[in-house]
Amino acid sequence: MPSRYGPADLDTQRCAVRLPEKGETIREQPVSPTLMRGLEHHRDTRGDGDPNAQLLRYRNRRPISARRYDHIFDRVGRFLPWVTAHGMTVEDLSDLDLSYTPPLSSPWDAVEVAAQLWSRQHRPGHRDVRV
Repeated sequence: MPSRYGPADLDTQRCAVRLPEKGETIREQPVSPTLMRGLEHHRDTRGDGDPNAQLLRYRNRRPISARRYDHIFDRVGRFLPWVTAHGMTVEDLSDLDLSYTPPLSSPWDAVEVAAQLWSRQHRPGHRDVRV
């Protein structure tokens, strides 16, 4: 398994993203065509060409750090106040299946992918965590 979520984890033909689960299981998460196009654009404009390198990067092409994921999760809490009110963790949020809830389906794809990425980088014993 690659150490980070990277371009090789995008299945553009089936509009799915390969995401790690507990116990080293990999699942494919369907995403909207809009999100897939956005991820492809991000890969093409910010990636370094390595299919196993980290996909999400800053404009200067440096990999996004764990602090950035923390900031994203704080923003999620501001837009979804029930996350903060219930003291939910990234893992709790990623366990919810809201991908087919009509008012949340399109924006939820990005939230779920970000939660899965954060969770993967913060697993105990994972060597890529940067704080």
